[in-house]
Amino acid sequence: MSLLIRSRYILTFLTILAFGFGGVWIGSRDRRVVPSTNSDGISNWELESSAIYVADLSKSRPASGLSKDGRPGTWKVVPFETATVSGNMLFASPSAKTPTPELRLAVPVRGWHAVYVGINYQYIWHRPQLIKLRFDSDPAFTWLAREGEVRLRVSAEKTAMHAKVYTDRDIVEVFWKAVQLSGEDLIIARKAYNPLRIWHAGTDFNETVANLSYLKMIPLSEREISEMKRSVGRRETRRILGINDMGWLRWVRSKEELHEELEPLRGSDVSTMLWGTFRGFYCAYFRTKAGAVPKGGDNEFDKFFSTFGEGMDAFRKMGIDPLEEAVSYAHSIGIKLIASIRLDGPKPPPYDGTPGPFFDQHPEYRLIAPDGSKTLRLSLAYPEVRRQYLNLFREALGYGVDGIALVLTRNFPFVGYETPVVESFRKQYGLDPRRLKAPEDEKFLLHQAGYVTTFLQEIRALLKQEGDRRGERLQLAVTIGGNPPAQPFQQSVHDSRRGALEFGWDVKTWVDQRLIEHLVLHPWHDLAVTGEEVRNFSAWVRGSGVRFYVDFFPEELPAEIVRRRALDYYAAGADGFCLWNTDLRVKRPGEWAVWRVLGHREELEKWDSLTRRFFRIIPLKSLAGYELDASWWHSTG
Repeated sequence: MSLLIRSRYILTFLTILAFGFGGVWIGSRDRRVVPSTNSDGISNWELESSAIYVADLSKSRPASGLSKDGRPGTWKVVPFETATVSGNMLFASPSAKTPTPELRLAVPVRGWHAVYVGINYQYIWHRPQLIKLRFDSDPAFTWLAREGEVRLRVSAEKTAMHAKVYTDRDIVEVFWKAVQLSGEDLIIARKAYNPLRIWHAGTDFNETVANLSYLKMIPLSEREISEMKRSVGRRETRRILGINDMGWLRWVRSKEELHEELEPLRGSDVSTMLWGTFRGFYCAYFRTKAGAVPKGGDNEFDKFFSTFGEGMDAFRKMGIDPLEEAVSYAHSIGIKLIASIRLDGPKPPPYDGTPGPFFDQHPEYRLIAPDGSKTLRLSLAYPEVRRQYLNLFREALGYGVDGIALVLTRNFPFVGYETPVVESFRKQYGLDPRRLKAPEDEKFLLHQAGYVTTFLQEIRALLKQEGDRRGERLQLAVTIGGNPPAQPFQQSVHDSRRGALEFGWDVKTWVDQRLIEHLVLHPWHDLAVTGEEVRNFSAWVRGSGVRFYVDFFPEELPAEIVRRRALDYYAAGADGFCLWNTDLRVKRPGEWAVWRVLGHREELEKWDSLTRRFFRIIPLKSLAGYELDASWWHSTG
């Protein structure tokens, strides 16, 4: 028997002695070290059959935090059985008055393992069930929201593992991480009860249960250990941008939770986080004169985004400036953080919230439609509007951010038919732009786009001033694309440059003048960026020093499909990827396991077997002592 196999037998014996058969269930031992694939095409780890389960969660501490009935302030203990393992899982309900306590569970396992989390997702309409886990030495919790889709029933064609469709009669095994374990406790928590609204309408993520079924640890072979070490981000693989579009305020209500938003980026291929700092003239920091800090409140209809205001209210009470904390933590884990803005207009009826006092106070700067009517946005043609944005950016740079990001994928166009725009065009060309038709109107499109370019030039000058003071070049990122707006601004001539100009994006001039470092293409004409779009836009930046990124959609995909599409995008000319709603993606660790390594362009070719391991569906045989016969189980009706 080899030393490697013998040491694993010794580890198994010591583990049982330390923890007892009730807490750790040991799978059968297989001395062969060979990769295998099961009948569903899902690749196994080489030592899959040596998996160790921590399945009796009733051994969690303190015992006072557990109960059989799940009374408020406790975790409900429920027995279960699968074909492979039996034990006691935990459920926690929301508890506004009596917080559900953190639990500690001994995990006396040592050495390199692939760690999976078993979760039973109850069928609750459209609501993720948030569990939080960390080992004792982990710097922050990992959040686990639902991956895949839970249904009342699953048709035969949806039963394949890669479909990620299952029922509440299943346990989902989600890959968490590959890690060198040292016998530490596992700390178990659920999202603390507080207002947590994803959008408007008061949808509260806490009004649902959270579950943890078991922890599964698979020993890694020496080859797999090397593979996991190679997956850590290196300078040459840092080809990924994160972006949260201020969505982090959907979740974060404390300094610790802010760290939990950024911690998953540690050791990943993410080089830079486009941190949602502005929405219109609202800002997510407190040292401001140019902007306004959003506030929460009881009236959903008069707030721009209540959940953002509630988040800032929490930080105000704690005396913590979230931008200062975000910059500090990002830099501590080796990530650049740049302040991101959406040039928002008001929310549509029935909501009355506007994007800040500056918008309210200056109706004279409204963008004008071709028919002469005022729209619900401000025009970049007015120097006063651009100056106000620049004042905001100057404040953010004072916090030490590494640059500015313009999210131009929403709220376009940015220049219309305002009097100074029309008159300056008429003076230059002797033409009335309102009478021009495609393609003769391209001169006016360039004229309109010129104001956006002027804005970028002004931002670049601001970044140079601050960069010279710091002794570095600060970054400017711009995202373009997005869902086409209503007529008359939809693309009328199907040519990439013409189409970009219709939205106010004179990309070639931005590149020629080296105004930007990063160009991101958001899905535009389809639900995902197309290969043809990548070939066209990447050609515009090739050799310029500007990096071209595909904003990778859909946000939820099986890991192997992500890998294949990434390779196709690289082949078409992409330099890297942007991950819209990174704040959502990092909370699905089985998917994040592949998103985080997409900068490993060369290794992706060989990682097909790896990506097939990140998500498994395990049918339950019994739950709470009841056999799970789908012909009568409650959720089938």
